[in-house]
Amino acid sequence: MADPLFAWVERVHGPRPWGRVLDAGTGNHSLRWLTALPTECLTAVTAEESLATELRRRFRGDLRAGDRVVVGRWSDPALLPREVFDVVVADYLFGAVDRFEPYAQLSTMDQVLRRLARAGRLYVVGLQPHPRRAPSPEGELVLDLMRAKDSAFILSRDRTYREFPEAWIAARLEARGLSVIDREAFTIRCDARYIQTHARAALNLLRSSRVVAPGVAKALARHVERLRDELLDIVSEGPIPLGTNYVMALERPS
Repeated sequence: MADPLFAWVERVHGPRPWGRVLDAGTGNHSLRWLTALPTECLTAVTAEESLATELRRRFRGDLRAGDRVVVGRWSDPALLPREVFDVVVADYLFGAVDRFEPYAQLSTMDQVLRRLARAGRLYVVGLQPHPRRAPSPEGELVLDLMRAKDSAFILSRDRTYREFPEAWIAARLEARGLSVIDREAFTIRCDARYIQTHARAALNLLRSSRVVAPGVAKALARHVERLRDELLDIVSEGPIPLGTNYVMALERPS
């Protein structure tokens, strides 16, 4: 099933050529989509060497001679310093920055925007921060699973992702000379796949060799399993609506 956010980007982009494309915060999901598009060439950037190795292996049949998977951080001015792109895709990029470089979102935006051609297009995909309290008991269980996953990051000596509101991202991009030409919001419907994905991520972290306080980690893993099983039973009757993904199209005025 096509990702509705990526499908929206394709509709907004329309018949204009894709040209040279930068996947500014790549991953399996965005790279699979972009390698299927009629781009001139594709550059995908990740901060994780292990992920870059995995993506090169997984997509070796899809990446062309001019395509690249690059390891680097956007706060580094030496990363692709003279490269110009026709389209930049920032798929959950700004929310992920805090995990790798705390409080570096503004410098990251500056570095990404320097890669925009004058007539370039920027597509931003993000997640609105979850509410402090859910509007339903079922939604509160989903939030409990998200809280447990965040705790798992900390117990495994890692940092959590920190999402930013759409309005915050848009205001700062507009302050740097871009204009929002279209935007859309998509309600997240938490189904069995969604629950399994987040529970699996938490459990993998809690069972890793990096974990501190093993007794606490084991107790939290049991809590995650209970939440997973309860939520899977609930969503067998239908998904739980909770949270919002957003996508924006921006470009620099002529």
